[in-house]
Amino acid sequence: MGGKAGVCLRDEEVEDLQFRGPVTKKNCSDGAGRLMAWGSAEMQGWRESMEDAHLVLPYLREAVLSENCKLEVDAGWENIGLFGVMDGHGGFQVAKFCERHLPEAIAARSSTDPAVAMAKSFVEMDELLQEPEGLKELRRLSALAKSARARRQTAEGMGCTVVLSCITPNALIVANAGDSRAVLCRNGQAVDLSKDHKPELPCERSRIESAGGWVEGGSVLRVNGDLSLSRAVGDLEYKLNPQLPPERQIVTSSPDVRVVPRQPQDEFLMLACDGVWDVLSSQAAVDFLRKELGDRSSWAPRLASGQLRLSELLSRLLDRCLSPDLRLTDGLGGDNMTAVLVLFLPMMVTAQSALAGCTRAVRAVGPPRLMPAKLAQIAA
Repeated sequence: MGGKAGVCLRDEEVEDLQFRGPVTKKNCSDGAGRLMAWGSAEMQGWRESMEDAHLVLPYLREAVLSENCKLEVDAGWENIGLFGVMDGHGGFQVAKFCERHLPEAIAARSSTDPAVAMAKSFVEMDELLQEPEGLKELRRLSALAKSARARRQTAEGMGCTVVLSCITPNALIVANAGDSRAVLCRNGQAVDLSKDHKPELPCERSRIESAGGWVEGGSVLRVNGDLSLSRAVGDLEYKLNPQLPPERQIVTSSPDVRVVPRQPQDEFLMLACDGVWDVLSSQAAVDFLRKELGDRSSWAPRLASGQLRLSELLSRLLDRCLSPDLRLTDGLGGDNMTAVLVLFLPMMVTAQSALAGCTRAVRAVGPPRLMPAKLAQIAA
């Protein structure tokens, strides 16, 4: 896919950012277990600030219990990983809010049906954002904003896309609201596991107009002339009709959910925000990563030796997407960029190999929070 439809930069923004230049420093993490490895990379790029967030939680139950020991979590979440990308707009606050609260909301529900747990948790985020404790947290986050105009203290005029994948031993469950995307590489072929929610899609436009909204714009169509995507957490000013359920509001946080049985030909899963997909098609991203990864039989030993670091591959992918000059690319490649990669190992990694992978993750920038605990578990 990709293309101009995902660009949110306006002409005046391009001129202002072109003068400043891009911020290319990456925030990265890496980790490995017995059956999969994972990495993440995020880059501010040409934007004034970084508004993305992401989740790399290979063991969901352990993650939420380490953050909230009072939470009741059934044992079924122990063998389920949660990975995701949140692309903020109007500020970083809602994306960071989801990064913190979505895992707990999902794990608080039954693990017997992750698809239902994910769908309900997306909608719950909008509810939490309006509660007193949620508003307090937004105010605390807003105090960290670098500019006064970014210090919004409510979720009106501010929101985020969310694409999440629960990875079980047998299935990939993907929930998506917005224009971030999940792509599976199956035997070299890109398989889109989510749909980009844009206002011009017939089903999205129908809901928008039925709820009293409209779609307008030039090369980039926008909800009510403002928002260039049609589903998001937050953006509460588009969710004010008390006569309509959450899934029928002008902009909805209700996700599309897809369950895909895993197959031996599944090589990796990539989740990324639209800053990547504006520049690369799904297949182009898969082709890039496959070339960088090399032969599948070499993945496990190269991970163990440190020769293969997934965050480095993703960093090169982000650099590939970054615009050299916003005026020459019509704004393409000027957005924040975040990508998460989950590699499905074709064979069992030894305990020693898994331990080496976890040690590297601890030393990486922005390490997964679970790695110290997993070190002891794997070593045992």
